[in-house]
Amino acid sequence: TTRPRLISYFGEPAVLLIFENLIEENRLRKRLGIESRVEGLGRVAEHVVLEYNNTLMGILGAVSQIRGETPVDSPLVEYIDIIEKDAERAALLTGKLLAFSKDTEKSRGEVLSLNSILKDAIELLPKSEGRPIEVETEFAARPDTTFGNLSQVHQAILNLMVNAVEAMKGGGTLTLRTGNIKLDAALKARFPDAKHSRYVFVEVSDTGPGIEPKLIDNIFEPFFTTKEIGAGAGLGLSLVYKIAKRHEGFVDVDSELGKGSKFTLFFPEKIAESREASTSNALPRGNETILIVDDEPHVRTVLRALLSKLGYEVLLVSDGEEAVETVRSHGDEIDLVLLDVVMPGMNGPEVFDAIRSLKPDCKVVISTGYAKEETVGDLIRQGAAALVRKPYRAATLSTVIRRVLDEEDNDGQIYG
Repeated sequence: TTRPRLISYFGEPAVLLIFENLIEENRLRKRLGIESRVEGLGRVAEHVVLEYNNTLMGILGAVSQIRGETPVDSPLVEYIDIIEKDAERAALLTGKLLAFSKDTEKSRGEVLSLNSILKDAIELLPKSEGRPIEVETEFAARPDTTFGNLSQVHQAILNLMVNAVEAMKGGGTLTLRTGNIKLDAALKARFPDAKHSRYVFVEVSDTGPGIEPKLIDNIFEPFFTTKEIGAGAGLGLSLVYKIAKRHEGFVDVDSELGKGSKFTLFFPEKIAESREASTSNALPRGNETILIVDDEPHVRTVLRALLSKLGYEVLLVSDGEEAVETVRSHGDEIDLVLLDVVMPGMNGPEVFDAIRSLKPDCKVVISTGYAKEETVGDLIRQGAAALVRKPYRAATLSTVIRRVLDEEDNDGQIYG
């Protein structure tokens, strides 16, 4: 309340009291205070995850080396198992901390590969009787992952593909593309509800008759259809629109009469969680030269021991500047670079750019105990062959390195 004031009210003396309900304001202040504290804890969690994962990397790497030198019937094996299991339990804890710092989605769903969904959907396309349909693909999305419901996203993509095929009654070309796009002012103006910084898109194009301009604004309405009476219920595109909205995405359409139509689905980009690389008990070996770039001495030590034992020539550097200079002077000898993302001074992305400018065909596997999704996504888009998340097992790293060295085209797979 305010302090009472004497006033004149219709010529009569009166006391003015103003009451203000502050319950909602106090509730809002309390909520904002909690959110601020949670945000601060999230930043602390990020730092803890980075330090713990580097530490666990050294412990697990050293244990792996000790196990390899210890007879299987030695009483020390029991203690090695204890150290390894406790380190793995600590790794699970850092994973929970990382989830907290990222404020991961509470809704049910999973990380989906849109390239994989498209490839599966192609197999389900109806056979075109008497109308040859040529399918052209360009799966350029790196990464190609989003968070969502598999059956719903699959249904939305398949609906667009079936519509495209049915539009080309005399045959034609169905073009399927994926890619990544950053939300800019122009896209934001067209889709004001878009709230994510990066999206993965799926583009479905046909060479059919196209859609009349006056109908474009209505095609996503329920029960609206451009097909002949009885040929469709008019729910396909409205379902596509609903699924896109449900996944915090959007759908765009571009059509020209006589040339065809193009529908583009946009889903928020989501970096996949790490996964173990499948491998046999025998670790893959090699004789190539690998440059290890990591600022943690114990990480460099265990990696040198592991990779040297597997037959590789190993070069060690502790910072970005030294890494660039090593590639400049020994570039022809280096077959692969294992690059830490988070380092003091010249950081991982800067080192990556410098290495690729010196040796464009250099295969780079990025490694991190913690890095922001946007940073990791940018490196994958720019050509990083794979990502391994610390702390990783010897089996995972050796398999990833062998796979990257053997394959001509690496698609930025994520392991840990």
